Amino acid sequence: MKRFVVILVIIILPILGWLGWYWFAGNNNKITYRSAKVEKGNIIQTVNATGTIQPIKLVQVGTQVTGPITKLYVDYNSLVEENALIAQIDPAVYEARVAQDEANLIKSKAEVERVQANLIQAEKELVRANELAQQDLVAQSELDAAVATRDGLAAQFKIALASVEQNKSTLRMSEINLAYTTIKSPVNGTVISRKVNEGQTVV
Repeated sequence: MKRFVVILVIIILPILGWLGWYWFAGNNNKITYRSAKVEKGNIIQTVNATGTIQPIKLVQVGTQVTGPITKLYVDYNSLVEENALIAQIDPAVYEARVAQDEANLIKSKAEVERVQANLIQAEKELVRANELAQQDLVAQSELDAAVATRDGLAAQFKIALASVEQNKSTLRMSEINLAYTTIKSPVNGTVISRKVNEGQTVV
């Protein structure tokens, strides 16, 4: 009888051990499911890196004229578009130069009109002098003086015309310098450096 009980125990113990292991391992490896509401969202991927970031294209924006900065329209990390206003230099001096050059141009044009009027008068007097000389009513010296006056005024007329063109060029240069007081971005991009402040004079 005792022998039977021992054999039975030997058979039952491994079975109970296997059943216990199966139950424990089976519960740990049990597949579970979790349900959630379908929602729309963003997928974000983060890449960690070390080092110094360098721009693909670096454009230095400077100035063509000298003067104090009266207004800055951008700062670090500002996004700018091509031809966007980024800074303003005090335009007062350059506006005054434009006004002065405009006055000089008006004056030179008036000088052209004055010399032209005198030249027309001198040509008329030369015609009369020629008519009188043909009748021996004036001396040759008076005829020569009329010719010299006409030629002198013709030369003055050419000089006056040249002065007009010169003043036009001067005015154009002043207008260009005035336009340079408004500093614009030459490209689309991001501001990564700013070396001036409002009130600072740039050269």
